[in-house]
Amino acid sequence: MSYLVAAVLIVAITAATFAFAIRTLRLTPARIAVVISAIIGFIVVLPPVIEALRDQNPPAPTAPANPNNSSAVQR
Repeated sequence: MSYLVAAVLIVAITAATFAFAIRTLRLTPARIAVVISAIIGFIVVLPPVIEALRDQNPPAPTAPANPNNSSAVQR
């Protein structure tokens, strides 16, 4: 799974959870406040999680291959 796909899925799941919680608890303001504060706490933790998904060691550049049957004249 690529970094971008993982980050988008995490944000989408968070947004869906937030929308579902607000819709379910819209008649009880005290519960909405608790859910909003819990989701804000979760969102605060997201940047380190998304940063951890990045590839820490990018692949090292490779030198071009030197063919054995070179057309250059060796003296």
